[in-house]
Order: sequence, then structure tokens, then C-alpha cells
Amino acid sequence: WSVYDRDFHVADIQADRLTHINYAFANISEQGECTLGDPYADTEKIYPKTDNENDPPGTLHGSFNQLRILKEAHSHLKTLISVGGWNWSSRFSDVALTPESRARFAQSCVTFMTRYGFDGIDIDWEYPVSGGLAGNGARPEDKQNFTLLLAELRSTMDAQGAADSRAYLLSIAAPASPSQYVNLELDKIHAYLDWINVMTYDFHTGAESTTNLAAPLFAASDDPAANATQLNVEATLRAYLNAGVPASKVIMGMPFYGRGWSGVDSANNGLFQSSMGQPTGTWEPGIFDYADLATNYIDAGYNRYWHAEAKAPWLYSPAAKTMISYDDAESIGQKADYIRQNELGGAMIWELSADSSGEVEGANGRTIPSLLDTIYTQLSLPIATSTPTPAASTATAVNTASPAGATPVGSLLPTPNPSATVTSTTVAPPPPVTATFTAPAPATATSTSTPAPTGSLLPTATPTAPATSTPTPPADSTPTATSVAAVDLTINGLEVTQAIQDAANSVPLVADRATFVRVFAQTNGGGGDSAVVSASATQNGQPLGAITIANALISAAPTRADAASTINLTLPMTWTTGTINLTVQVDATNAIAESNEANNSFTMALTFNNMPPFHAVLVPINYTDNDGAFYPAPTEDTVSGSTMNLYPLSSFDVVMRAPHDFAGNLRQEADWQQLAVEINGLKTADGAPDSTYYYGVVPVENANGRWFTSGVAGISAVGKRFGAGLTGSPLTATHEFGHGFGLSHAPCGVNGSQEYPYPGASIGEYGFDANGEVKEPNKYKDIMSYCSPKWVSDYTYKIIYEDQLANGQTTVAASQQVLLVRALLANGVATMAPSYSLWTAPKAFNGPSAYAVEIIGTEGQTIGRYWARAVNLESSGLNAPTAQSDTVSTLIEAIIPAPALPMASIRLLHNNGLLIAQSLSDRANWSNQVQLTVSKVGEEIQVAWTMSGIPTTVRFSPNNGVSWITLAVDNTSGALNLDPKLLPQDGVGRYQIVPSNSTTPVFFEASYP
Repeated sequence: WSVYDRDFHVADIQADRLTHINYAFANISEQGECTLGDPYADTEKIYPKTDNENDPPGTLHGSFNQLRILKEAHSHLKTLISVGGWNWSSRFSDVALTPESRARFAQSCVTFMTRYGFDGIDIDWEYPVSGGLAGNGARPEDKQNFTLLLAELRSTMDAQGAADSRAYLLSIAAPASPSQYVNLELDKIHAYLDWINVMTYDFHTGAESTTNLAAPLFAASDDPAANATQLNVEATLRAYLNAGVPASKVIMGMPFYGRGWSGVDSANNGLFQSSMGQPTGTWEPGIFDYADLATNYIDAGYNRYWHAEAKAPWLYSPAAKTMISYDDAESIGQKADYIRQNELGGAMIWELSADSSGEVEGANGRTIPSLLDTIYTQLSLPIATSTPTPAASTATAVNTASPAGATPVGSLLPTPNPSATVTSTTVAPPPPVTATFTAPAPATATSTSTPAPTGSLLPTATPTAPATSTPTPPADSTPTATSVAAVDLTINGLEVTQAIQDAANSVPLVADRATFVRVFAQTNGGGGDSAVVSASATQNGQPLGAITIANALISAAPTRADAASTINLTLPMTWTTGTINLTVQVDATNAIAESNEANNSFTMALTFNNMPPFHAVLVPINYTDNDGAFYPAPTEDTVSGSTMNLYPLSSFDVVMRAPHDFAGNLRQEADWQQLAVEINGLKTADGAPDSTYYYGVVPVENANGRWFTSGVAGISAVGKRFGAGLTGSPLTATHEFGHGFGLSHAPCGVNGSQEYPYPGASIGEYGFDANGEVKEPNKYKDIMSYCSPKWVSDYTYKIIYEDQLANGQTTVAASQQVLLVRALLANGVATMAPSYSLWTAPKAFNGPSAYAVEIIGTEGQTIGRYWARAVNLESSGLNAPTAQSDTVSTLIEAIIPAPALPMASIRLLHNNGLLIAQSLSDRANWSNQVQLTVSKVGEEIQVAWTMSGIPTTVRFSPNNGVSWITLAVDNTSGALNLDPKLLPQDGVGRYQIVPSNSTTPVFFEASYP
């Protein structure tokens, strides 16, 4: 349907994210042969950019020709034709019945495959023996006949492959319901298949009368359904593995849509409640495209909840009385991590047109990444050294899923031990590995869905959500007094956390930062007692207020590892300054008769420390690749959210400055080093304080595609606040900022720092996020590592805390004429960067240092000698399966008062010996030769000067020279085109160019207009 109302075409596919595309669907003719499902969409539709209506009869057009063109542009890409699907499976039983019918079908499919240029065949029989659409042919012997059909297909395809000197691919879409996969000879069929796409979704749909989770990764322990342990992804995949299917052939299905229920009461936030039917969906009742949810539902009257045990989100609107179960970036990320850690074959999705087109703005202004990007990024990460134990690992052949009427459109199959040559400070995804992301389905293949099996999944999320989190409607019931005096409720302790905390609560707290309190309330019974829990605070003897949870379940054994076993509160922000006394009380209304009433409260003094705001200037990069392609600078902040979540910051002030032009080949580390030098030059020329981080944001794609597939993804100074990184993952910038706070890599996926205290880059202590999810130290890896999933360790958190306290204050010296000297030391070779005399803020460095700058006058005399600061630029490479050593280059810099006497050269010394020298030229005599013009060219302002080839700094002042904004550093083109909308006063002001390597301070100015 995608080429019709959805307006999604082959050209819209992000082919660099995929390795295989399943085109759904081909049909089966009355003669039992493969045939076109939608001739217009498949082979006839004219695409004006590539097709011509006057082409000779028989010329291939439509989506099939577009797939051919797509593969020509992406040589790694393979395509498979999916046959059947929910709507077109009625004739499979007949074609599998006899040797003759199997041979005819197999030969017709191979002919179809080769005629239209596919690389393989995907069989989507829904379903052998029973379970499909009413009226489908079905026989008890389908189970054995399906195996014989696959054997015939494999034999016919291999014969064709031998004739063509190539291998053809064969896969199937397989059910997730035990009542359906019991009708497959799993121990036999895998021998004929390259992989099996398991449709692990639609465990529950809106056709049921009770709401539930549609595609949970793990079982929920409090699900009362008799078959609850069978209704999850983990159980289904274990069943396939236990049946003998190799892990490398097991592909996890992921839905890019949600399932909805209407007429749902608000109890338990709509989960596991009675329903009156299905709401209106995006295209059909009860089914919502992820892109639709991301743009029109999330935070637009629908609140998002998270089931911590099942690893699944859902939405609920009290006003609309509608509940929607879906997958988002967090749950998809969890599933991708499960694939990597259990070394499965990869991920498959249904289907591409339902995804968001990249990043879309949610209703509250936050960006929501595409699910495809999330899968691609997560599957590209290295496998952690220790494999986490899945929550439902004991489940055997269990998982019932009536797959959506849509057969999976796609899968992502990583090759074993994927490798990439990366020399970056932040790992970037390698090229797409073996994956199957199927193409849009033809119009006639509508996405209907089978009724899901009975049963349900009740999330194990804490029934009482954090008191101040949104939304947190408590249960309606009020606890009643009990006459059993043997009950004893007590509070054993509190954990107060803002991201990470240890058992002694020694990780410092930051003022004006979201703060979570975990209450270790305990009952001496078997658990399940409920009580009113209150928290109150005082400061200097004055009450600050109180918060109450009205039906908190009390555990018999609360632990740090289980968020559901503790009562979790969010403190009001007005409580998070100075020192307060926090008192938490269980059974605050004294409604429960207890054997001991004296142990129901716990008081703790909390000190919240003031933290300077973290300032960052984002430098959008206009990138011109070495092949001439231009990639425009990003225009939005996508980095601050994740940084605030992980780091001990009270506020993050972000400024987006004017773009910086950079041309080169950022597939090479040397060019990243050059970019870092230029970013630092911008910071210096702007006169920005040391406390501000200058971060270059590098685009990865333009309207024609992506330049980046693998390689360096970011670079940063260690202990000095500048660096750069690719767009696409906010954690890239968060990682780079960590370097700026003085951190090296944590040792996982890279050798890293020997000072890191925890093996395998474990976070060491328990983390906790705003969704109430615990980050376990045996699973989560430090943000400064190259392993996943990521959180922040207490070690990293404390270092950042101390660094920001010490270095976060903004201090700027008065501007004066200074000399900027820079050199880069990489692989033992020193290279001088252009030097500039600028009017900007000096930055004194009093040493000592192994490096020094010596200024030589025109008569050979030494004019001055100054310490030079050496700063490591840290980047790293990944080449699975072994960790790589950190790659470190060194920027040597001095920002010193400009000499009064003319200079002849600058000498860089190392341990008093000459390392490298730079000769200077007399630029002053150019005053009559250089012509600087500033004019309007189209919609842009063009700054042009007549000394191209000489590295030049270009600056702009909107206030007649009181302050300057640096527009370019080391520009050699002789021209700079600017968008006036990105400049103060629309670019009206003074423009200045400063040539490099001058014996005396020289600059040229012009005004606009």
C-alpha cells in the first residue's frame, strides 16, 4: 500500500541502514505459481526521474526498477521477494501438497526472482495446518509438506545459483505463537534456510477485550494470565533455539506500529484493563504508525509509561480513554541489545513506511529519533564482555504471537564479529551488515491482523509511580485497617539519587536537579501489603511541604536491583537547594495495626550543592566532502537532553553559533584532528572562556544520501573544552563532553584508562532514571566506554562533578592584541598551524610544561619565550573482536601578548630543544593590494578578498568592534558565503579578515551594507 496513500517509495528507503530488503508481496496464481501482487506498483508505475513513458513495451518500471537502481547505488544491498503474507496464503497448502506442485512453484519463484533482479526468496506462509485467514487451504500434512517445499526451493535455487555463479538467499517469515510454530519442523527446516524472520509482535491486539503489551521483550512476573510466560519475545526466540535453530539464523521481529484499545478506564494507567473496542488508527482501526504516534500522540494528551520488567512502553490518555501499546527508541534499543548480547542473527521489522523520517518534533518540543536509526546504531555496537542474563531466560518453547496481518518488512542481520576501521573518540556504526528490511507492500496487500491468542501481560512497573512524576495517578482504593497485629512495616533506609548512587549515599547531590528517593520499606509478611507513604521536608526548621502516595505496595525484600521492590519518589524541585531534613513515613495515616509502630519513619539530612551552569556553543559544520558533495550544517540542538540526564549538572546553557565551513575527508582521523584545531581556533578568536565547551556538529547526510558509513565519529580534547562529533546520536556529544571534563575512555571496546575502577567498564553502582528504571552495574557500561547499554558510573559522575565545580565558572579577561600559536603533534610528527595576531581575550598559562614558544625578531634576537600548553585529543578505533588502543594526538597552544617588535619566526621547543619552526611574512605592505568586499549575493552575504591561498580568519562585529564573532578560521578560499538570518542584525556591521603568519598585527575591514 505504501506507494499509494502512504506515499512511501523505494527512493525513500535509507539503504545505508539496511543490508536486505524484503519486497512484500508476490501472490500465488491459480496455477500454483509466483506472480505479481500489484502489477502497477511492482513494474508499471512511472518515476519521472528514472523512467520514460515512451520506453519500449516491456521495459521494467515501478518499484522493481527502483530497487534495481537502489542496489546499483548501494553495492552491499540485497533484495528478496516475499511471497504470500496474511492476505495471499490461501494456496500454499496446495502448492506444497505433491512433488509436482512443489517443483512447479519452486521453478516459477526462481524464474520470478531472476527475471526481476532479486537476490532471494522469502516465504511468508500464514500458516501451515491452521491459524490463517478463514477460507485458506489447510491440511494436517502441511507441517511435513512445508519442509519438503523449502527443500525443493533450496534445490532449485542452488541449481540456478550454480548456473549463475552466485548464491541465492532463502528465508521464511515464521510465527511466534506456540500453537502455530508447533506446526513447523524447526529442527529440519533451518538447514534449507539462510535465516528465519520470527514475527515476535502482536502478542495482543485491540481485538481482545483486555488491554495489554503488544510486543514485550520479557515476561512480566505479575501477569495473571495462565500462559503469561509464553507471550513475549524472549520466550519465542528461546523456543526456536531449543528446537535446534542456530542462533545466527534466528531473526527478531520488531513492529514499527502500535496496537490500541478504546473505552479503557484509568486504573493502572490503562494497562490490563477492560476495553470497549478499537480506536481509529492511522490507516485502519486499532493500528498506529510509529511516525503518527511520535508526532501526534506522545505528550499530546497521551502520557508515556514504561514497564521496567517487560521492557515495553505504552501510552494512555485519560481524556480519550485510549491505551496504545507500541515500541519506541528505548524498547527497540533494549531488543537490539538483546540481539547483540545473545549473538542472534539480527532484527527484522514490519514495516519501513511506518517509521518516522529521521527525527521529528514531539508535542513538547523534544526530538524523537527514528526506530530504524536506533536499530542501526545499537546493532553496530560491540558486544559487551559479560552477557547480561535476560529476565525470562528460563522460559523454553513459549511465546504466542499472532503476527500482525502484515508480514515482517525487513530484518537487520549483523555478521559475526562485525568490524570497522574506526579511529574515533566515539564509536560509529559500521557499514550495514546482513539485514532484512522489507520494502513497502503493494496496495493489494493490506495490513490486516490475526486475533491474538488469549492471555495478557501485566507490567511489573511499581504500581505507585513516583509521587511527583507525570503522570502518576495512584490507585483509587484507600487502605483499610487490619486487625492482624503481627504485621510490622518498617523503613530500612533511603537511596537518594540524581542518576547514580552508592549504598552509602556518598555520591554528591546537585542543587536544582531532578532528584529521586528510593524508599526501602519492608513488611515482615510475604509482601503485598499496601500502605500510605508520605515524605516531608524541613529547612532551617521551617516546613517545605509534603507529598503522599496513597496505596504503595510494600515488599517483603526490597533490593537496589529491583525498582518494583522500592517505593520511588521524585522530590519537588523547591526542596533541592541547600540542606534539608527529609522524613519518609510508611503507614502515614496509621491505618494498619502493627506489632511495632515506632519503626515506620526514616529521616535523612540531604545537602544539595550549587553547580555552575554548563555552557556549550554548538558549531554547526557546513561540510564539503572530498568528493565535492556538500552537506549542510545542522540547525537544531540534539545534544543537551542526554547530557543533562547523565551528568551532575543543574543547567545546560546551549548556544547555536554561526556555521563553520570545513572541507576535507572526515573518514580520516587526520582531518578530524584538523577540524578540532579549527574549532579551538574559533573558540580562541571568539574570546570564549575556558569553561565553555565548543562542539562542532558534523552532518552525516544531505538530500541525496549519507557520506558516513563507518569510521571516526568524534574527537575531543581531554581536560580542555572543545571537540566535534557526528549528528545522529546525542550520546556522541555526551561522550565528547566527558573528555572535556578530563575523562579518558573507560575500558570496554577500547583499552581505555587504567585508572577506571570497575572491570569491563561496569558502572559500578546502581543507576536510576526519570522513568523509574534501575541501571544494573552488571549490565550497564559507562558512557566513556564503547560498550552498550550506556549509563554513567559513580566514578565518572564524581570526576565531572569536581571538574565542573572547579572549572565551570565563567571568567573572561579583557581583550587585547594577542598572538595565537598552534601546533599539532600526531604520530610523532609536529605540524604548525597558521598563527594569528588577534584582538581577543588572552589566556595565561603559567606552566610548567615540556613545551615552550620562542619568538624570534627580524634581527635574530629572542623577543620572548612563553610556556605552551599541551592538550591531548583523544580518539579511538574499533576492530572487533579485539579492543583497540586509544589513538592520541596532541594540540600544543600558546595565546600570548602580541610582541611590540616585528617578528621573523616562531619556534616551538620541546624540553628546550627545537621541535619545529614557522617563518613569518610581512603582510603590512599588502594594504594597497588587498581588496575586501562585502555584498549581497542572492539571499546570502558574500565576504570576498584578494589573497586566496593564505589561511585567513574572518570575523564579524555587530557593535562597531566592541565584540567579534569569528566566522572562519584558516580559510584559504578567498570567499565566504553567509546566511544573514544566522547573524546578529541580519549581518549588518563590520567584517574583518586577519591573514595568518604575519610579522606584525595586520587586518582589513569593510562594512555592510
